[in-house]
Amino acid sequence: MKTTKNIFYESSNSINPQGLLVAALLCIVLAFFLGFIYTGLIVMIPFIYIGIVINIGMGLSIGVMVGGIARLTHNRNRKSQYGLALLLGACVAYFQWIAYFVYIMTENMPNFGLYCEQLGALFDREVWAFLAEINAVGMWSVFGTNVSGGLLTLVWVIEFLMILLIPIFYLSLSKEYPYAEDIGKWYSKYTLEENYSIPYGSHKLLSLLQENVLNTIQSLPLGRANRYVKVHILYLEEASTQYLSIERVFINHNGSDDKDMLVENFCIDNNTAKQLLNSIEHKKRWVEFF
Repeated sequence: MKTTKNIFYESSNSINPQGLLVAALLCIVLAFFLGFIYTGLIVMIPFIYIGIVINIGMGLSIGVMVGGIARLTHNRNRKSQYGLALLLGACVAYFQWIAYFVYIMTENMPNFGLYCEQLGALFDREVWAFLAEINAVGMWSVFGTNVSGGLLTLVWVIEFLMILLIPIFYLSLSKEYPYAEDIGKWYSKYTLEENYSIPYGSHKLLSLLQENVLNTIQSLPLGRANRYVKVHILYLEEASTQYLSIERVFINHNGSDDKDMLVENFCIDNNTAKQLLNSIEHKKRWVEFF
């Protein structure tokens, strides 16, 4: 049996400096629009419980966007992705406060033109004094209790932390896709159409894969309707090394599925990958960030 060293994909954790700069600029531009949209949703749906859902949704959206930007700019460094998430989240919070200030001043849905005119408002001491007054008086109530002062400040802080931390949590759980450093391209993902079953443990599976990948996959029995495994091929025609992942799927009674990765990004040669794709029906997958 081969050693388990270097049989799986290992990210270079590299940063593309030019791409990172472009990514930062994209984050700021996106935040400009997201901040306005976020305030519009809060204003239209001023219920605190739905407001929490909006915050969670915004945090997840930021995580997805940062994942997409990182892929677009060829950024494989996870820490820099966290930095981009913090930048985007902080900028969204800043622009959201600009839009909220416009809303308070006009007592109407934020006007986009006025929003653009007030982008530097938070650098004005008078604006901060006005917001402090709003904090003292309060803008809404829950179950007849006016939310103001320290309680309102706490709500604002929690909302801010949700926008910052949810994207980082999302990115920490996101899948890592192989990248060909010498070619400068991401691998594409293909899923074999057959649903298989694995009648032995993951340790034996790994041992068999190291002996002969093609025979191991082709000899797998078919799975059941609610319990099976899917085989994924991470393929890039120009690369000499390809990757194989095997995922266990269990369909619950309510129709939802639980997934468990048995083997992730196992190194295979180009010829083996081609034989699997040529001999078994498959389909190309969209990029997954989670």
